[in-house]
Amino acid sequence: PSPSAGLPDYEYLELYNTKDYPIVITNWRLKFADKECLLGVDTIPSQGYILLCSTGAKESLTAYGKVLGVSNFPSLTNTGGNLEIESGIGEVIDQINYSDIWYKSAEKSEGGWSLERIDPMNTCSTFGNWTSSLSTTGGTPGLKN
Repeated sequence: PSPSAGLPDYEYLELYNTKDYPIVITNWRLKFADKECLLGVDTIPSQGYILLCSTGAKESLTAYGKVLGVSNFPSLTNTGGNLEIESGIGEVIDQINYSDIWYKSAEKSEGGWSLERIDPMNTCSTFGNWTSSLSTTGGTPGLKN
């Protein structure tokens, strides 16, 4: 998130529920590199968003919508890495192995800009379905990308 383009100086992940019903994410696991953390009790509303962040960032991000503070939230690298969300029974919900070339901008890849999935119905995690945020604040947490 640094240097910030306008959003609070905290890392976050945004999950979007494409379904017509709420999804319970209790006991889901977030994995990044060699770190793993357990998500608390919560639900993503139908056609809605939830932001995942560190417990210390929760208060600063609540202005952008529903937020779940996560203990041991991993530090996400701008250069890339493998990120995975698993259900409580170990089913992979979504997975991405992102790279800094996905920003499609040398300036934005330096920090302060979020990577955003262009089409949420296309879960293929490839270069073509991701880009750096077009928002002047560096991201669109809780809003359509």
